[in-house]
Amino acid sequence: MKPNAAEPAYKLPKPVTDPKSARALAMTLESDSAAAWLGVVGSTDDIDLRSYALAGLTDAAVRLTTWKKIAKVSPQTVPFPGQQGSD
Repeated sequence: MKPNAAEPAYKLPKPVTDPKSARALAMTLESDSAAAWLGVVGSTDDIDLRSYALAGLTDAAVRLTTWKKIAKVSPQTVPFPGQQGSD
């Protein structure tokens, strides 16, 4: 008997059908990730957790910039990654 394939845990915001849509999804994921890490940075006084979150925010911002460069999206960087409307 063949087992059933696992169902996805979540739905993608848009279908991924080609390289362009895959890049768009990657940019959305990194932008959302930056926003989540920014929320952690601003909501804790724990210096270790804040440092970890800042590293996550920085990593997401660098990956977002890389995807924007590949996709030829401008601007490639923003002053405050993770803030609403900055990506």
